[in-house]
Amino acid sequence: MNKNITKIKSGESHFFKKKIAFFAFFFAFFCLLGQKNRIFNDFNLIFHQKTTHSLENSSFKSGEKLKYKISYGRKNKKSGKLLAAYANLSVVDTVYNNQPSYLLKAFGKTTKLFSLFMRVEHYYSSTIDAINLNTLAYSMDITEGKYHKKSNIIFNNDSIHIQQNNDLLGVGYRLRSIENSKIQIGDTLFFSYHYDNQYYKSYLQVLAEEEIKTKFGKINTFKMTPLLEKGRVFKSEKGALIWVSSDSMHIPLKMELPILVGSIYVNIYSYQNTLFDF
Repeated sequence: MNKNITKIKSGESHFFKKKIAFFAFFFAFFCLLGQKNRIFNDFNLIFHQKTTHSLENSSFKSGEKLKYKISYGRKNKKSGKLLAAYANLSVVDTVYNNQPSYLLKAFGKTTKLFSLFMRVEHYYSSTIDAINLNTLAYSMDITEGKYHKKSNIIFNNDSIHIQQNNDLLGVGYRLRSIENSKIQIGDTLFFSYHYDNQYYKSYLQVLAEEEIKTKFGKINTFKMTPLLEKGRVFKSEKGALIWVSSDSMHIPLKMELPILVGSIYVNIYSYQNTLFDF
């Protein structure tokens, strides 16, 4: 235990600083911050071409709650031995500017033990249009040690970026809504999102279909890898793995995030009011 704690204090505390902390507290593919611009425009036009039309949502509903355990340990394991944090996600119906909408919430917090080295609490909320799943407004309240940041963003429908109105939380649920018929092994799913007054572009690669063991039994999944930012925390742009259910809900079930020393693991341990059971 002391050996693991020493590694975390000297190496992984940086993992929880600034934007990287959100990686552990939500879907792994959202720690794609600060990426260099790439030629994603053609795909983005396809991804957003229905922005003014209804998108069929067969992945989530109001009342859904997902809970995750975040742990630290050696690479290529089912989970880490040291429990580092918890994260919760929820969805409820709401009305925003007379529009039927979803209110998305994400909360992440380090355990008491991990907080001895770096106390982290993240609160995110996002209001997305129930018709096209575009983000209407979002907010965040971040505490990481002595660092604190709080912001509220409201999108202007007249903005030139109207086709890119997706925040971190909103784009996750939008990605979940992609139909299985549009997901093929070997595909690359490009997307863009807004964070901290900037727009970013990134992608997910679909590697394979794989059956994994969970506390709920064996579940068929899509195994994916996100683009990472090489240098600050990660040794390369690739290496992180995400397993999402291969049914229409596309719920993230497990993530392994290799960092400079060891790996961060995210595993689902509770779900409520999903469209159907696993």
